Amino acid sequence: MTRPRRTPGSRTPSGRAATAPRAPSRTRTTAGSAVAADPVLDLTDDAARQAERASAGKSRFTPRAAVLVMVMVMLSVAYAWPLREYVRQRTELNDLREATRTSQAKVDALQAEKDRWADPAYVEAQARARLHYVMPGEVAFVVLHPNQPNLVQTLPKTPPAVRAWYDALWSSLHGADQPSTSSGTSGSTGSSTSGSTP
Repeated sequence: MTRPRRTPGSRTPSGRAATAPRAPSRTRTTAGSAVAADPVLDLTDDAARQAERASAGKSRFTPRAAVLVMVMVMLSVAYAWPLREYVRQRTELNDLREATRTSQAKVDALQAEKDRWADPAYVEAQARARLHYVMPGEVAFVVLHPNQPNLVQTLPKTPPAVRAWYDALWSSLHGADQPSTSSGTSGSTGSSTSGSTP
């Protein structure tokens, strides 16, 4: 006695329904093969296929997937700080390299200036231009206003000397000690002034 094969979509009836006689099945031929066409089995097969399609369309969130998501979140959190530090250090390193390049350019410019000052001809030219030095036997001329036309130069006028206040005070005291000649000739003014003093 052989048992019929079960398909994943079909269910095995139990009890009386399992022993009840089945309705005669229709057969249809497709490309030379006979296929049983049982309407009850066709409906259950179609329902099973639709259930499989629906479950395949939906994402199954299994415990394994939950663990995988948790591990990924933990790894991203664990690598966030070192990655941020790496980016910060790379930025700082680039800034330091730029500062080094700038400093090296300044050092090169100063080295070139030092090399120029080691040349005696450059030193002589700078002494002539900056300090107006001349070699013995040479005569130097300095142009005061090279960009202006010939100006008539006159000597500045000297302002009258202003006496300081203490000079004026001293001269007034010195003049009070020596009477003028006009006051000495008039005796009446002298007697009146002497009588009025206490």
